[in-house]
Amino acid sequence: LFAREPHFDTIRSMKELTDGGTSSFTCMVVAEYLKDRLWEHIRRHNVIIKQKQDLPCETLAAHLVDTGAIWKQPRGGIFLWVRLPDSMDIPKLEALAEQRGVGYTPGRDYCPDKREVRCLRLSYAHLSLAEIEAGAEILADCIRDACR
Repeated sequence: LFAREPHFDTIRSMKELTDGGTSSFTCMVVAEYLKDRLWEHIRRHNVIIKQKQDLPCETLAAHLVDTGAIWKQPRGGIFLWVRLPDSMDIPKLEALAEQRGVGYTPGRDYCPDKREVRCLRLSYAHLSLAEIEAGAEILADCIRDACR
């Protein structure tokens, strides 16, 4: 953490409250590594993230034809929101996904009152392309099965 006095103590306190306790040493190592490589690092990771963004959309499109599930290609970020069809049995979808080893975050987790929302959020940030494709195929099967 680098800051000028008198702001250092205030910023340090805010950091400690909000970042979950990241190691200052690790932050310094990463900062030193990226000092001359930041834009190269960003360009390389943008390519990877774009592939990870495209793959679940392509896989779901191939496997969810005529189910009523809807999603939009993300313009950035690491999440994909899927709107589930009205015919979806959400508890059945959750049970099937859990049985088949696929995880997602249900839309109700983003509602203050935890009411059922016919959406789910997928995160592909830490998965390999093979895991993303396999997971999207399994999730598509679960969605189709839960619509019956």
